[in-house]
Amino acid sequence: MSEMKNIPDLPNYFNDLSEYEYVPKAYRKLPKQYQPKFVLKALTMEEQAVIEDARFGFTGEAKKEGEEEASSTAQYKRGTELLLAFNMGLKEWHNFLDTTGKEIPYNKPNKGKLAPELWKEIGEEVITASSLTSTEKENL
Repeated sequence: MSEMKNIPDLPNYFNDLSEYEYVPKAYRKLPKQYQPKFVLKALTMEEQAVIEDARFGFTGEAKKEGEEEASSTAQYKRGTELLLAFNMGLKEWHNFLDTTGKEIPYNKPNKGKLAPELWKEIGEEVITASSLTSTEKENL
């Protein structure tokens, strides 16, 4: 394959879904041997669509006699959005230690015991990794 020369800055609309290691912010100042590695992946189109659909909830009532409009309320479901991204994007973890230094195995029960601050941070990271950067969005 020949190499193209003088290629302009092209927007990146391709997400290769490669897995990558993520160290949560609270662990980054610790010595490397104590830093857990969470293996994450960007979301597929289908996974992003599921999250997009779950992001908002609507409640409403039918139009009542004498009223001009039916009432409805939109609710942004940030917790649901982050939890879905966390569950879809987290593949495994390594070197995740408890307070005694014992490694916590990656499994469904342990995954469900993570502190909210941690699973929300990981969910946010997965969403960010699955999205265009602000520069890419400006170039649309």
